[in-house]
Amino acid sequence: MIRSMTGFGRAEHTEGGIMISAEVHSVNSRFLDIKLKLPNMLLEFEHDIRKLIQAATSRGRLTLVVHLDEPSARANSLRVNFDIADRYLAIARELNERFGLADGLDTRGVMSLPDVLSYTENTSAVERIWGLSRNVIREALTAHTAMREREGAAMGADVTGRLKTIRGHLKSVEERAPQAVEANTARLREKIEKLIDTEKIDENRITFEVSLYADRVDITEECVRYKSHCNAFEHELENRKVSGKKLSFLLQEMNREANTIASKSNDASISQLVVLIKEEQEKIREQVENME
Repeated sequence: MIRSMTGFGRAEHTEGGIMISAEVHSVNSRFLDIKLKLPNMLLEFEHDIRKLIQAATSRGRLTLVVHLDEPSARANSLRVNFDIADRYLAIARELNERFGLADGLDTRGVMSLPDVLSYTENTSAVERIWGLSRNVIREALTAHTAMREREGAAMGADVTGRLKTIRGHLKSVEERAPQAVEANTARLREKIEKLIDTEKIDENRITFEVSLYADRVDITEECVRYKSHCNAFEHELENRKVSGKKLSFLLQEMNREANTIASKSNDASISQLVVLIKEEQEKIREQVENME
């Protein structure tokens, strides 16, 4: 199944005063590049989140943003360190008495002093929030994958149609090839005859050289290889998990054969057909670059 590397997915869930939302979006990249934007409470689960993403996709620059709102179910509880607060106040009184200062501390001032307030983590609440968040992230990834598969289906249909067009052009090349070889060898024989005395021509030698030249300009082998690459390309498109990297490699090989066909044939009609083939190859390449 073809999947695009470009996609978006979103999911959210509210339960027991906790609201969690997750958004996933991705663009093209040669490798899997994951960027996470997580609330502090989920930072310790970053490794687990990356594993969820890696199970869902293998290529692309992917960003996951998770929002958490839990005002009525705080995972951390606030505590007052009275010993430290008492010590701060005792020092303040000593300073006031010694230097004749007015008492400037109030409740807000004491609370802002270092280590007076602390948070005690509620482990069970954190695990509960992680469990809810994990499900929301999975739902967002599922929506993201569904969108990529829809786009991939459209890409596959487009590529298949262009491969059909290429096959048509290649068939025309094969039909023209014998005439091109005949025309090229005729031109070679004519040039040879003009350069030497026709009365002293060794016909067997000329025939031998012309046949060698005919072999060099024959493009049958290149056409066969090109069709083989097309078959391999179509076979890869039918795989359960299509590899964009493999398709890119096959396109390179197809382009190589097309260039060789044009240069060896030395025929204007075939060169024009190769131009049309390469135009379709380029459009396929643009699609393949966005395949996972």
